[in-house]
Amino acid sequence: MRVLLAALFLVPTVAFAQMPPPEYDRGYDGKLIEHRVPFGTARAYCRKMGRHQSMARYGCSLGDIAGPGTCTIVVSGPTQADVRNVRKHETAHCAGWPENHPNAR
Repeated sequence: MRVLLAALFLVPTVAFAQMPPPEYDRGYDGKLIEHRVPFGTARAYCRKMGRHQSMARYGCSLGDIAGPGTCTIVVSGPTQADVRNVRKHETAHCAGWPENHPNAR
């Protein structure tokens, strides 16, 4: 029972682990294209969409693959809260937050 409870608390922490700093925690000024994929398929989908080195478990941002002024993100998660956090994280990358996650919260 303890292992099950611990597992329930550990799953969401992956998506919550690196939230953007305030200066990037805003919407994207251009057109945001979101691909919602089933949980567990984000890494393969991100690679298929062009992120060949992607280690993302929950999602990725793909920049302007759809054209200038656009940003494409891939989003997944086991819960709606995770999906919201992944969306926020990846949108921050569209807004300019570097991939090395400086000042993550």
